[in-house]
Amino acid sequence: MEWWNTELPDSLRLMKFPYRPHLLNLKLKEAARMPENSDAQVQEVSNRLHFQSSSHLCIIFKRMYGVTPL
Repeated sequence: MEWWNTELPDSLRLMKFPYRPHLLNLKLKEAARMPENSDAQVQEVSNRLHFQSSSHLCIIFKRMYGVTPL
């Protein structure tokens, strides 16, 4: 299943759960699945996952996992 096809659980939707943190978590999990990569691949993944830039992906990824996706 692709990350964008994942629906919020009903319990979260009923609580008016903000979707952005959930969506960001799904995007980072998808980015973590990418193989060891070069800068070009990071750019490709950041574009595919709709991050503002590859550097934005790297910053958020490091904040979440403690390492960069490089």
